[in-house]
Amino acid sequence: MSKRKSEEYPRTSSKRSAQISPAEQWRELLHRSRETLARGDYELAIDEASAAVSELLRSCLVPILDIRAMAHAKGSYFMEGLNDARRMIRYAPESTEGYLRVGALYMMQGKPWKALQVYEDGLGIVPITHPKYQQLVDAIQEAKKQDEKRIDVIAALPNEVLTSIFIRLPIETLAVCMNVSTQWRERLARCSEAWRNIEKVNSEISTTIPFVASHVRHLQLLCSDITVEQRIIRLLKKGAFRRLQTLKVFTDKKKLEYIYNTQLPAVLVQTQNTLRRLELDCPQTSVIQLTTLLSLCPHLTDLSYRTTDTAFFPTVTSFTPTSDHVLPDRLNLINLCLWSQQIHPTELELILCRCPSLRGLVVHKNFMEVALLSSDRICTELETLYINRLMPLATLIDCHQGVFYPPGMRRFSMCYGDRVEFGAIIPLLRRNSKTLQEFRLELSDYAPDVLRQWHPFSNIVFSRLHTLHCGIGRCTADTVAEMIHQCPALEKFTIVTTSPALHLFSDMRKGNYRRCACLACKDSEPQGYINQ
Repeated sequence: MSKRKSEEYPRTSSKRSAQISPAEQWRELLHRSRETLARGDYELAIDEASAAVSELLRSCLVPILDIRAMAHAKGSYFMEGLNDARRMIRYAPESTEGYLRVGALYMMQGKPWKALQVYEDGLGIVPITHPKYQQLVDAIQEAKKQDEKRIDVIAALPNEVLTSIFIRLPIETLAVCMNVSTQWRERLARCSEAWRNIEKVNSEISTTIPFVASHVRHLQLLCSDITVEQRIIRLLKKGAFRRLQTLKVFTDKKKLEYIYNTQLPAVLVQTQNTLRRLELDCPQTSVIQLTTLLSLCPHLTDLSYRTTDTAFFPTVTSFTPTSDHVLPDRLNLINLCLWSQQIHPTELELILCRCPSLRGLVVHKNFMEVALLSSDRICTELETLYINRLMPLATLIDCHQGVFYPPGMRRFSMCYGDRVEFGAIIPLLRRNSKTLQEFRLELSDYAPDVLRQWHPFSNIVFSRLHTLHCGIGRCTADTVAEMIHQCPALEKFTIVTTSPALHLFSDMRKGNYRRCACLACKDSEPQGYINQ
């Protein structure tokens, strides 16, 4: 019956089909299959509907996949591009587009022998009448030429030259090179210098890290892609990073809190023998206790501990040490940045008592009293003290890198907080008057009776102070003028005032300063004198 009906209702003439564009042929086949189904010829309807599906995939989906495959390849995501190109072959096996795209991606990777195999497979399937059949033939000839003159640079060059090349390449390029061939991967995996610093981890790099984790010294996790970060955390927990010295973890307050709640302690246990520098920027809802962190990593020399959204969480009012983790009697901390309200002053004091070698300390204003007392009694080698002014850990480390002075403070800053307790800082300034080199202090909006506490400062001569930054108000201009006259070595100073201070302008012009600035900030518009 199917045969008789197909003879009674012949298909559309070839002349009409020729007038239909390739993009509309599937619609014609769809319309024809509906008519056939209505006539009850189910077998023919199945054939025509299948032909409509094939034509739809070939004319619509295949071009889209072709674009995406090329975009993946241009972005160095070759595996994703190859997957799309192979789907093109699966949807249109008798068309040249899929074979040409797969071969082109292999050629981009420097694998002409694989491209040649794909082209030859396509040549055996694609009809010779296909309009792009000759392109397959030409592609085969080009792949043969490339394969004949192919030189394995990895095998030809000595290890010293390869190392010199690889250390100059970005980590993204190295990850692509790892996928060229097994030989390239083996040689690259042995080049330890190329993998010392990994500051960006994406999906491509994360698949490479298992082969080179033992070489990594410095690792930074931005914690934006959950899948990638989980992959790296698993490697850290397994102890794959055997030589890791620096770990930086920065996470969004809404994402990946599991790192701090359960994963981070396990990571620190595996890296405690080698880890020397740790930077954490974490949400307060998942913060790890500072004493717990230091008990797990007693060999740390540089630590940045920062929690976000301090305005939305109450300050910690009590501190109870955990029984599971006990602080060692001595910590090796040299630089410590604490920008958090989730630490109690008692906890900080307990830590500073174990840091006799501390040279740099940056703390929130809540810890001013502890920091000032510790600089006098405990941390006698302290050179930099910043209270309520955030300084990046890298900058703090650079201040002390390879430079050892006689005991004494070199940099002191107290900014943007409540009114300064002059009685607490005058003794500190007296002790360090012969060593202090940089001084930053906010004196805005103080009444004259409060500034009487500051008068002892006029008797202190800062013989080595070369940089001064002060914020002043209506009643503090004279005090700052006294400060300037007590600094014979002063070279650079900045005065930020909410009201005009004309006598300071004239003092600046009289001085022999290499760089100075006096800004009268009114309605956020700086006005005044600048000399550079």
